[in-house]
Amino acid sequence: MIGSRLGRDSVIQKPKPIQIGIPSRSTIDDFQAIAIDFETANASRSSPCAIGVAWVGIDRVQHVAHRLIRPKNSKFDGMNIAIHGIRPEDVKDEPEFPDIWAELVPHLTKTMVLAHNASFDMSVLRATLDLYGLVWPDLSYLCTVKIARECWPDLVDHKLPTLALYLGIDLDHHLASSDAEACAQVALQAAGKVNKDINGLADDLGMTVGVMRPTWYQPCSAPTKPSIAAARTIVVSNGAPLVGKSFGFTGTLQAMTRNEAARLVQMAGGTCHNSVRKDTDYLVVGADPGGDKLAKAATRMDRHGRPALIDEAEFLNLLRS
Repeated sequence: MIGSRLGRDSVIQKPKPIQIGIPSRSTIDDFQAIAIDFETANASRSSPCAIGVAWVGIDRVQHVAHRLIRPKNSKFDGMNIAIHGIRPEDVKDEPEFPDIWAELVPHLTKTMVLAHNASFDMSVLRATLDLYGLVWPDLSYLCTVKIARECWPDLVDHKLPTLALYLGIDLDHHLASSDAEACAQVALQAAGKVNKDINGLADDLGMTVGVMRPTWYQPCSAPTKPSIAAARTIVVSNGAPLVGKSFGFTGTLQAMTRNEAARLVQMAGGTCHNSVRKDTDYLVVGADPGGDKLAKAATRMDRHGRPALIDEAEFLNLLRS
């Protein structure tokens, strides 16, 4: 873990990542999914400086791409450089996102997309498309963190390095192409574990597929939701894990009503608001969410770095923390 005091001057210089081009759509054989991974230049979700892409066949990764991106706002934070090693000079002659997007979008349209901690990568995609006034694509997606929690529940955590070590996957963590390929390998091994192809994973694991359309968005969600009684027990046992945190809710929750969820937040020391405000830390997204709230949340995320979009299971995990 990178310490919070690590500054720009103390970052170890890493070699500039090797560029691997995005092929034309006609040159890639039939694939069942595409894994993506973004690295960002700073805290803004609309500052991608690299993207990794892995095309997933029936039983193997068919192709991997890595492209550097010149962010519209060229500010790089020292913490981000410490994580991925990409510096302003590495991207000064690289294209901005719209040029990369023009190459990638033919592959993504009507495709199953995979990402590890997809709430981050999908928020980067939405925020950056909005920054440039580009239309959201028509795609479905799955989060391999949520897949891994269902397939290997006994692991200490489900971060990519932990899974790579456990599953025997080569990983150069925070090199976008390596992270995308590892994400794809996690999905392939999960599919093999339940004897399904990747597109059948969600049904077999009881997950809700995330959806992105030109006019709306629905997060990928995990299947298991504890009862409201169990949730109250978590809060009582853990004291006040949400002190200083602000929440909003949209859509229908499965284990509780939104009013019950709001009471849990208050019991845990947090606050709730009916609207998405600039100080909202989390927007909990249930089934059939309101488009206005999601659009406002995307705008707030770009401007203020929050709120994070989380599903009901992730909300309950916060109560456990």
